[in-house]
Amino acid sequence: MWEAKFETNPKKCAAGCKEDFEGKPLRPVRGQGTTKCIFLDLYNEVAGLWSKFYKGALPKQGDCKPQEYFIMINDIGQCLHEEFVQYIVGAEKFEAKKAFVL
Repeated sequence: MWEAKFETNPKKCAAGCKEDFEGKPLRPVRGQGTTKCIFLDLYNEVAGLWSKFYKGALPKQGDCKPQEYFIMINDIGQCLHEEFVQYIVGAEKFEAKKAFVL
């Protein structure tokens, strides 16, 4: 899922997500002291759930570990740690929506 890219300014070799994995595009997210590649549809679903236009309930824990959200995409559930969710939507939006729903 990772590929190396050479950057010219400053000169270094940086790792990033591959354009796609198994035919699906990837996006990098940061949290828990690391960077992780997730599928673009999961990224977009999280962004949509925390948007100001979405008025429904936030995802629950489901069968996930503590501090993880159970996100449904195409009838398949995926767990994503709240730090990655916070990275996608921004800390301010994350806390505001979380406080609004609780």
